[in-house]
Amino acid sequence: MSWFASAESDAAKIEAAVKKEVASLEGHNKVVISEAEAALASVKSTGEAHVAAVVAAAKVAGKALVAKMVADAETAAGVIVAKNVAAAQATAQAAVAAATEAATPAVAAAAGTPAA
Repeated sequence: MSWFASAESDAAKIEAAVKKEVASLEGHNKVVISEAEAALASVKSTGEAHVAAVVAAAKVAGKALVAKMVADAETAAGVIVAKNVAAAQATAQAAVAAATEAATPAVAAAAGTPAA
């Protein structure tokens, strides 16, 4: 075998080895890409599920908060109305007492009896 033939043979062996390594790397890259795509899909799915759970929890919490705010507002309004009714009753009772006291001498005079 000549020097040139030996070099050609060595070059062919190197080329075959390089092609084999390239094919192996391409196969490995396909596996890595496939695994990365699967991981991305999993993360996306988990993220979407997490967002959906957070939104659902926020809706429930929001409804509960609104219900509590309404109940608190109704309670506060009830307390205010009760205070206003009590104040109005007290004012009316005082007015009736004052009117009765003021009218007592006139009623007594009309009846012909001295006022107390």
